[in-house]
Amino acid sequence: MYDVTGKVVLSKNSPDYARKLGVIQHSIYGVDNQPIAAEISKLRCFLSLIIDENIDDKEENRGIKPLPNLEFKFVTANTLIGLAEENKNGQKVADFGENEEILDELQKIRTEYLQANPSEKEAIKKRFKKVQDKINRTGNTNNLSNRESQLYHWQPFSNESSKWFDPEWMFGVEKFDVVIGNPPYGFRTVLTSKDKEYFRKELKIEFASGDSAELFGKISFDKFVRNDGILTFIIPKKSLYGDAWESTRVKYWKKYNLQFILDTGKSFENVLLEASVFGLTKNENNSKIKLAFLEKNKEIIEFDSVDINKIFVESNTCQIYKVLFPESIFDKIMSKTSKEYYIKGKLGLAIGTDFYSDAKKEYKLLKGIDIKRYELKGHRYLNNQEKLNWKNAKEFLKPKLICQRMVAHIENPYPTLKITACYDDEGILITNTLMSFELSKNLEEKFLLGYLNSKFLSWYAYNFVYSRAIRGMDFYNFYIQQLPIPVISINEQSIFITLIEQIITNKNQNLDTTDLEKQIDVMVYKLYELTYEEVLVVEPDFGLSEQEYKDFEIE
Repeated sequence: MYDVTGKVVLSKNSPDYARKLGVIQHSIYGVDNQPIAAEISKLRCFLSLIIDENIDDKEENRGIKPLPNLEFKFVTANTLIGLAEENKNGQKVADFGENEEILDELQKIRTEYLQANPSEKEAIKKRFKKVQDKINRTGNTNNLSNRESQLYHWQPFSNESSKWFDPEWMFGVEKFDVVIGNPPYGFRTVLTSKDKEYFRKELKIEFASGDSAELFGKISFDKFVRNDGILTFIIPKKSLYGDAWESTRVKYWKKYNLQFILDTGKSFENVLLEASVFGLTKNENNSKIKLAFLEKNKEIIEFDSVDINKIFVESNTCQIYKVLFPESIFDKIMSKTSKEYYIKGKLGLAIGTDFYSDAKKEYKLLKGIDIKRYELKGHRYLNNQEKLNWKNAKEFLKPKLICQRMVAHIENPYPTLKITACYDDEGILITNTLMSFELSKNLEEKFLLGYLNSKFLSWYAYNFVYSRAIRGMDFYNFYIQQLPIPVISINEQSIFITLIEQIITNKNQNLDTTDLEKQIDVMVYKLYELTYEEVLVVEPDFGLSEQEYKDFEIE
C-alpha cells in the first residue's frame, strides 16, 4: 500500500511486512564481543519494524504489535572460543556429564522465550536461571568441567560478554547459510602470546600472519558455515599479497569456490589500514570470480569476472589488477625474466634511538629518511657503539646498494609506487628502515640500482606485487624475489652502470639528471622488448614519440 506521498507503507498484515518480521525473528543472528554492538543491532531491528508499522487507531494498542524477543538472536560473546569441541570425525563433543537433560531443558526454555509475550518474559528468565543453576549440583563450581562452567556462568539476559561462543547452544542453529563479518584486525594488540599459542598448538589452526582477522575467517568458515553456504568478510588488504596470508589464499580461496573480491582500499574514515572483501562458498565447484574496487565516491566498480588462475600468480598472491592489462604484456615480461639470478635482501640493524647521535662519532649511521633515488642526502652517527652487536653490524661496513624498506605510493601524475634506492660507497651502518642486498655474481649492484629506480619496476610492483596497495608495503625478501629481473649480459649491464655512475656524480654536484634517468627507463623497456603501445600502458606520460622510441638503441 502507499501513503499520500506515494511512499510504500508496509502494513502489519501485508506479505512484505510479514516477510520482514519473519527474517528478523527466524533468519538473522548476530554475535560480537562488545555488548553495545548487540544492543545496537537489536535497536536497529526494532526501529526497522516500528517505522514500517501501519498504525490503526481502531485496534487495541493503536495496532502496534509487540516487538520480537531478540535476546537469543544477538548475543555478546568471544566467537574465537567454542563451547563444544570436535572429535576426529568432525562431530561435536560436549562433556556435560549428568547435565545433558538440563541442557535440553534450557534449549526448550530458550525457544519458549523467543515466542513469549512481553508479560511472560521475566518469568521465563527466572526459570532459565533456575534450571541453569542445576548444572552446579554440588554448589562447588570447582567440580564443574570447563564446558559446564562456561554454560553455568552464561548470562544471556545481561550485557555481560560471554568468553565462549557456540551457535547451537546460543541460537539453536548449528551452522548458517550466510556468515557476514567485520572481524577485529591486528597482530599486536588483539591476541596475546598465550592466545596465539592456544589456537596454534591446542586447536591446530594455522595462521602465520598472527592477525586475528585471519583466525576469525578460518574459524568462521570451518565451524559456522554450512556446506554450500557463503562466508563474506572484510579483512586487511594485505590478505591479497602478503606472504603471511598465503595459507588463507591457498587452502581456502583456491580450494573452495571464491565468488568475488572487492578492493575497498582505505574504506573506514578513521582507520589507516586498507581492506578488501571476499565471498567464499563452501564447495569446490570453482566458478568465475567477480572483481571490483570501491571508488572514492563509494561507488563499487566491477571490472571483470575471471577464472581463479588468471589472478593467482607464481608467488601464490592474488593480483586482481593483472586482468586490467593485455595478457601479452605480462607474458612478454615473464618470457624475458631470468630464472637464474639470485637476489636476497638483508634488513639493517634493529636498534633504538639510544644508538642515534647528532654529534660526530666514529661511525656514521643511515635511516630510510636519509636517502633519495641515487643519492645520500644526510646521515647521523652511531652512539653507544660498545653496546652494538658487531657480529651482525660489520656486514654493513662495505660499499653496497641500499633501498628504503618501506615503499612509497604516489598519486600524481598517475597512481604508482616509488621504490627508493641509492649506492653507499662509504660502507655506512644502516638501520632496519633500509635494506641491503646479496646478489649472484652475474648480477651487478649498480645495474640493480638503476632497475630498482626505474618507472617500469614501480609500475610492475604496484600492479603485480602489491595489488595496488597504497600503505604499509614492505620491501622484504618475499616481495624482492618477485621482481622480474630481465636476462641481461655483463656487457649490457656495464652500459647501464656507466649511465648510473654519471647520474650519481651529477646528483652529488646538484646537476639535473632527468634525461639520464629517462634513458635508464627506456633501456629497461627495451630489455623486455616492449612495444611503444605497451610502454604507454606502463608510463602514460612517456614523453617520447613512437619513432624516437623505435630509434633508441642500447649502445
